[in-house]
Amino acid sequence: MATYKGIKGFKVENVPASPSPLNEGQVWYNTTNNTLDYATVTGVPAGTWSSSNPINRGASEAIGCAQAAPMTTSLIFGGFSAPQYPPGTNAGWTEQYDGTSWATKNTLPTGRAYVGGLGTNTTAICVGGSAFPTSSTTTAFNFDGTNWTAGVALAVSFSGGASWGTSTAGVVAGGNPPNGPAGSQIWDGTSWTATGAMSVGRTESGSSGCGLSTAGIITGGTGPSTAGNVTEFYNGSTWSTASGSITAPVGLRSGMMFGDQSTAMFVGGYIGPTYSSTNQIYDGSAWAEGSDIANGRRNSGRGGGTTSGLIAGGAPSTPPVGTFTEEWSAPSAAVAKTVTVS
Repeated sequence: MATYKGIKGFKVENVPASPSPLNEGQVWYNTTNNTLDYATVTGVPAGTWSSSNPINRGASEAIGCAQAAPMTTSLIFGGFSAPQYPPGTNAGWTEQYDGTSWATKNTLPTGRAYVGGLGTNTTAICVGGSAFPTSSTTTAFNFDGTNWTAGVALAVSFSGGASWGTSTAGVVAGGNPPNGPAGSQIWDGTSWTATGAMSVGRTESGSSGCGLSTAGIITGGTGPSTAGNVTEFYNGSTWSTASGSITAPVGLRSGMMFGDQSTAMFVGGYIGPTYSSTNQIYDGSAWAEGSDIANGRRNSGRGGGTTSGLIAGGAPSTPPVGTFTEEWSAPSAAVAKTVTVS
């Protein structure tokens, strides 16, 4: 049988107080409390939201974003200019965040809402969407940090669904026909290919997916019965039901997601007539409530991840939500915990 010394090369320390600094995985015996303690990273659950400078032009209804961009270089594009529901102007606006404020960039060739987004602020792809009142489209546009140009078309028209990944490896899933509530497509940097169907079809799932093209996670959206709250994993070709369902009301849709299969957040959303302020955090097996956002909203632009992220704009389009930015910050410092037996 392996021993701690055999694994680590030294015995467990006997000390009267927690060592400083702490390193994740460190173990010691606290002689004051007579407890076996260890160091772990608390991270996401202890995070908080704070307000930041607003976007320059209020936009709502499935704003696209460069999903792989860090918080300090977030890029958002498209949406409706206002009001919160069509008819409204299909926005081609593009804005980039620098960690403090937003700057306008060159616009999309065609304004549209319910788009998907991949990549970073210098390698973004805007995919699909709907130039209301027309139907979903297969069109894609590429952004190089300055200009938008025509990209590779999707295999099937797509709008109102989830999207995540990089400019060379991404996924779109769910949404409106013809891609459909269960349909998904994968991008390999050269072409789009239809791939496995989700276990649970869901619409109004914009921004409700995150992760890698070979390890994605999705929840929320309008599905049959309670199905929309179910969590699903994607492995690059097929979908499977994962443990844990978000605890928000059944039918919560159009929320924003960050993270991956081991640590994810589901933020905001809508279940008529309420715009949700929920922030639920996933640990790889279950969802639990974290610190809520200040302004309930849906279909916001987003950027960053579970330790440093943001949401911007979204419906309802009336200020401050239509222009409002909120930043998420979560500590990643190690803290002392006691080994318990249950």
